[in-house]
Amino acid sequence: MSPEQGLWVASRHGEFLGMIERADGRYRASDSRGRPRGTFEGLAEAQFAVDREKSERNDHREVVLLRATIALTGLTTLGLAYGIFQLAS
Repeated sequence: MSPEQGLWVASRHGEFLGMIERADGRYRASDSRGRPRGTFEGLAEAQFAVDREKSERNDHREVVLLRATIALTGLTTLGLAYGIFQLAS
């Protein structure tokens, strides 16, 4: 969204991702906390830099959830095997 000329604000599903400012013919991108993400020649590059942070956080979150799922599946399998072994003996 561009609330004024030379300024773009990025959000997804109501969550603020960052912003881009055009100054001196270049695009300065910052993240949701105002930290610089870089200065770019084109708007598309700056947009990618702002969006990339959110993607990286989502990727990390997905890896953590996948690891937790694997661990719980392993524990459940061990519990079932132990239960079956107890019933058989």
